[in-house]
Amino acid sequence: MTVPEFDRFDRLDELTSDLAQMRLELGELLAAERVQRVRAFADSGADSVSAADRYADEVSLDLAESIIKLKAEIAAAEVEWEFLLEWMGTEV
Repeated sequence: MTVPEFDRFDRLDELTSDLAQMRLELGELLAAERVQRVRAFADSGADSVSAADRYADEVSLDLAESIIKLKAEIAAAEVEWEFLLEWMGTEV
C-alpha cells in the first residue's frame, strides 16, 4: 500500500479545528432557524396551526437547507477524522 505524502498529524490537527468551527456554525444556524420559525409562525396570520407551520417552514427553508448541508459536511469530515486516528495507530 502506498502512503500519501503528507503529515497525518498536521491534517488531523487541521481537521479537528475545522470540525470545531463547523459545529459552532451549526449551533448558530440551528438557533437562527428556531428563532425564524417561531417568529414566522407567530406572524403568519394563519387560521390553523398547520397553515402557520407550513408558512414557518417556507420562511425558514434556506436555513434548513444550510443546516442539512452543514450536517453532511460534518459527517464527511468526521469520517476522515476517524480514518486518520486509525491510520496513526497503524504501522505501515
